[in-house]
Amino acid sequence: MNIATGSHHIHCTLNSPGKLDSGMPVLFLHGFTGSSADWEIIFRSIDDEFYPFGIDLIGHGESSTPQEVLYYNHKSVTQQINDVLDYLGINQVILCGYSMGGRAALSFYFACPGRVAGLVLESTNPGIQDETEREKRVQSDSELINRIQSNGIEEFIDFWYSLPLFESLENIPSRYLDELISRRYKNNVAGLCNSLAGFGTGVMPDYWEKLKEINIPVQLITGEIDEKYKALSFRVAEQIRQAELDIIKSAGHNTHLEKPAEFVSLVNSFLRNNFVQ
Repeated sequence: MNIATGSHHIHCTLNSPGKLDSGMPVLFLHGFTGSSADWEIIFRSIDDEFYPFGIDLIGHGESSTPQEVLYYNHKSVTQQINDVLDYLGINQVILCGYSMGGRAALSFYFACPGRVAGLVLESTNPGIQDETEREKRVQSDSELINRIQSNGIEEFIDFWYSLPLFESLENIPSRYLDELISRRYKNNVAGLCNSLAGFGTGVMPDYWEKLKEINIPVQLITGEIDEKYKALSFRVAEQIRQAELDIIKSAGHNTHLEKPAEFVSLVNSFLRNNFVQ
């Protein structure tokens, strides 16, 4: 389903079309280069009291890939999510975001706190506090943009998933990994470049000082062998009053693809404990 958001559209993947009122909605937000299809294996195992669905963030999957960077910044992404919820008639939602999707979930919460009942943040960075480090990240993303523009999507995807951050993806069945890579080849240059330029960690707001304002249940999920994001998650957990931190053993950055059974078990437990009477 494609939902109009201004002059562009956002693709929405519904778990069971026509049954949106069958449970409390849980919106899943994918990471950079991904799409809502990444979550389908998770959708099938979410408890019946909840309704999982996903969107392709702007520039990804089957959503629009406009040329203008302004459509990719945190304000635009927030408005696009808001438009999707309005179209579907959803007043309040639980957000589950992975990496870039976690940043989108935080952006939406701070813009529209009344619409968010809970947050599940997988391998999520709330921002970069140090200005020098922010500048370094912007420069690093600029180099990635140049690489995509010079070498094309397939070379970039092969390079991206050869990084140490994703090394543990090699532990998933090869057919799943092949499907994941094939889906990512379908991205286009404008979409990925503008996502980096408009919504990269270096240009997104720094939310660290605002974390203490979060007053809803929050689940933080990280992989045991993802040292950087494990350390970040411990810091985030200290700032949020209703936060719980779950570490998945022998998993790296993308825990929901590497360890889907463990991931969905943790999410279901969090949902039941906080949102089932």
